[in-house]
Amino acid sequence: MEPAARYQTGQRWVFAPAVAEFEDTLVIGGVSEARPKWGWNERTYTVYVRYSSAAKELIPADYDGIILSLTDAAMDRSVTELVEGGVELPWWWVYGRKFDSPEEAPNTRGVLSCDRVIDVLPHTFLEAKARAEDIRARATALRQHREKFGALTARPAPSKTVAESWRRISVWAAEHAPDLDFSPSPGAPEEAITEFERRSERSYLTTSKNRFECMTGAGGFHRITVS
Repeated sequence: MEPAARYQTGQRWVFAPAVAEFEDTLVIGGVSEARPKWGWNERTYTVYVRYSSAAKELIPADYDGIILSLTDAAMDRSVTELVEGGVELPWWWVYGRKFDSPEEAPNTRGVLSCDRVIDVLPHTFLEAKARAEDIRARATALRQHREKFGALTARPAPSKTVAESWRRISVWAAEHAPDLDFSPSPGAPEEAITEFERRSERSYLTTSKNRFECMTGAGGFHRITVS
């Protein structure tokens, strides 16, 4: 029989080294025993690490913590002291975000596997901070847009071509959302579009081809390249 685990669900452990943007303890929210027949050769622990109060001023308001998956060895490398047992986490801890009801929660969850808790905390905080900055930038852009165009009684005439649409989008983004990564890439020549159709084994609508001629990607969107 496999020996009893040192680490148990509901335990709170201090981990080291500490990271300023997170509390210095983790709580074990679940234990998954090894199942060699299924390819799970090690016992793993799903743990919850909360953001510190200082960090919460810089990240989205509903972000509360992150979920990690660690083996016994990873726990041994990370924790230093058992603080308490019998800790009960809120139902939404598995999402790392606060929700008012299960109906509001997403259908997916994010769990990070690591060899030490410290390995993933810094970049996870930076990602959360970048997300908050993006939310603020979008809110500012929307507010400015509404301030400028909300009082208009007539809608502007629609663009006549795809190229005109992208020019208007570029001008709007530069004026109202300069902090967002729009940066459209150069358009593709006709021969590159033809080759792209051949390789993808499909024909694109004229409007799509016109869009490729204007740009092949922008900001965080995938750029289409043919070489």
